[in-house]
Amino acid sequence: MEIKSSKSLINEALKEIKTISPSEALQLSKENKCNLIDIRDGLELEREGRIENSHHVSRGLLEFSIHPESPYVQKENLDLN
Repeated sequence: MEIKSSKSLINEALKEIKTISPSEALQLSKENKCNLIDIRDGLELEREGRIENSHHVSRGLLEFSIHPESPYVQKENLDLN
C-alpha cells in the first residue's frame, strides 16, 4: 500500500473543496446562504475574538458536528443542507 505525501493529500482535497474569498463568504452569510463556521480552538477565540454571525466548531470536531448520522451533529445550530 502506497503512503501518500501531504502535498498529494492536499491536492486531492483541493479538487473536492471550493475555496472562496472572505468577501464572498461575507456576502453568502449576509444572504443566509451558508453556515459560517469558526474552527479555531477556544483559546484562540478568547484571545482574538469571535467572527460575527459564525458558529464555533473546533477543527477536531468538525466532521462529527456536521455529519447527519453522528450523535454529535449540531443540526439545531447549523443548516446541514
